[in-house]
Amino acid sequence: MFLHTGTSHPLLDLFNRTLYPSLRQALRSKYEPVRSDVLGVIAFAVETLDSHQSLQELKPLLAAGDAEADFFNSIHHIQVHRRTRALHRLAEFLSGAPVRQSTVANLFLPIIEHLTTGVESLDYHFVNVEDA
Repeated sequence: MFLHTGTSHPLLDLFNRTLYPSLRQALRSKYEPVRSDVLGVIAFAVETLDSHQSLQELKPLLAAGDAEADFFNSIHHIQVHRRTRALHRLAEFLSGAPVRQSTVANLFLPIIEHLTTGVESLDYHFVNVEDA
């Protein structure tokens, strides 16, 4: 892809000025499918945009293509244990790698915020109710 080059490109400038800030804002959506899709787009950008420094620092979270270990894939998985492992991977990543403060504040905090939100604020529940 032509955006892999280290030189400035109009599409990369458009991504930096328009798309990336909008993606970060969409991570604050109250709808989980929206947040999940946004993380998919961000994961694709991390994988493909070699010249974007703040995204390249997130490359280890892709786990070299292992879908089970990929943070972006696992953090919104329906299975709770996959989400838990993704949070552990994120904690290990943040403790071992230098990450920009803005990346933590604009990407990771909105994700974690929705995972730790109380049940009463959710629009729907994945709960099996047995007849008593």
